[in-house]
Amino acid sequence: MNAPIHHPFRDVVDQAFKNLPASPDYIPCVTTGWDNTPRCKRRGIVFEGYSPELLGEYVHKAVLRNRKVGGDNFIFFKAWNEWAEGNILEPDTRFGLKPLEAVAAALKS
Repeated sequence: MNAPIHHPFRDVVDQAFKNLPASPDYIPCVTTGWDNTPRCKRRGIVFEGYSPELLGEYVHKAVLRNRKVGGDNFIFFKAWNEWAEGNILEPDTRFGLKPLEAVAAALKS
């Protein structure tokens, strides 16, 4: 591989949970992004185009999936503050509180 693989975050959201078995025994996991190129260099993977709005859609999709399979409303988040690889949910200078506000709105929907 000569360059990192880039995936639009929009595609990540669109494809989310499609391969997750339709059982309440499986809990959806949401990520806020990914970029491991600092560690993996050219073998890295990058999710591009993350936004709080897409995160809200992603969480909403997880909530709907749980309702559909009759599971509890548990959702895993990949990370709260994995700064080295771009998994950041805590407030930052780029988005402020918007990611947390998007999660709260999606959970209320």
